[in-house]
Amino acid sequence: MTVMADERVRYLTPEDVSEALQIPVGTLANWRSQKKGPKFYRFGGLVRYHPDDFEAWLAAQAVG
Repeated sequence: MTVMADERVRYLTPEDVSEALQIPVGTLANWRSQKKGPKFYRFGGLVRYHPDDFEAWLAAQAVG
């Protein structure tokens, strides 16, 4: 499979998501261990979030 340059996705780091949500990075780690929070991926020892998954999760958190 070939990925074209304009199709590349920049995966979000835990720090990116932490900043966007204004929560500690440790909270995201807790959520991952509890199977809560946005869907995430592991690439080796790195945790990353796909921006589409993060946006979908964020939209699903709306109340009312």
